Amino acid sequence: MTWAPHDEWQIIKVYESKVRKRLCDMLSKARVKGSRPTWIGEEAWGELLNYWDSQKFKDKSSQNKINRSSVRGGALHSSGRKSHLDIALGLVSITHYLFVPKYM
Repeated sequence: MTWAPHDEWQIIKVYESKVRKRLCDMLSKARVKGSRPTWIGEEAWGELLNYWDSQKFKDKSSQNKINRSSVRGGALHSSGRKSHLDIALGLVSITHYLFVPKYM
């Protein structure tokens, strides 16, 4: 598949965002599980373990946990992920319920 050269920067941006999220998820699972995945070298795993055990990581993790649970300055998302389609369909059903006369 090819794309227009002027779209290259957007494609790279989306790709890097998805890779970053996926790698973060994979590393988080490895940290929780406590065993080295085959795709991580022994030396890199040792460095990751040292970082995860550092006070810097623990402070950052603790602050992010507080930030995620805060409702100050935004909304608390507690219903999980919803696709744009699910949100749109929900809005359509609410709108229909509110504005369609009940006795036609």
